[in-house]
Amino acid sequence: MQTINQWAVPFFHFNWDEHEFYQTALKEVCDEQQALNTQSGVAPEVKSGLYESRFDFCTIKNPAVEKLTKFIQNSIFQAASKANEKYWSPGWRLGVDIDESWCHITHTHGHHDHHCHPNHSWSAIYYLDVGQCDIESKSGVTRFYRPWDSSYQDPGNLYLTDNSSIDINCRDGMLFVFPSWIMHSQLPYHGQKDRYVVAVNAKIVAG
Repeated sequence: MQTINQWAVPFFHFNWDEHEFYQTALKEVCDEQQALNTQSGVAPEVKSGLYESRFDFCTIKNPAVEKLTKFIQNSIFQAASKANEKYWSPGWRLGVDIDESWCHITHTHGHHDHHCHPNHSWSAIYYLDVGQCDIESKSGVTRFYRPWDSSYQDPGNLYLTDNSSIDINCRDGMLFVFPSWIMHSQLPYHGQKDRYVVAVNAKIVAG
């Protein structure tokens, strides 16, 4: 018997070696954006109890932001290269265009309902300060949902029903890269300390 595993969803995570050096400065940038109240205004009906900046975070002129942006670009390129290693021609000169980027500051009981990021190929979440996220209680974790569904259930498709979603055990300094089309959410956060992330949407373009 031969098993064929088709249509697997590629996920990647990276750890930023310079996280501890830049964490405080990056949080200060996020706090400044919140104080300015420069909110995105995008889909307010699917989020509550959090601040979402405008979608131009990575364009802010700040050394810490510039360093983080470079790390995210390099990581997304590595992820896209791996996912497409059978399809990219060796002669192609490609790069990563981050055309949407923002920060989230999630307060106690904040959450973001399930959604995806259309019109991009790759997205990423950088966990700047996970606060009191907890994988056991599911507080503030990022959840990804399987990309298919079935209206029927019996013992023959338990491999579907037992794998309807995955929860990410997020850590400070971790970057999680995923296909933009996959549905995901941030579960309700019950910590008393604010949770900080930076997120981006990217396209692979001619270099």
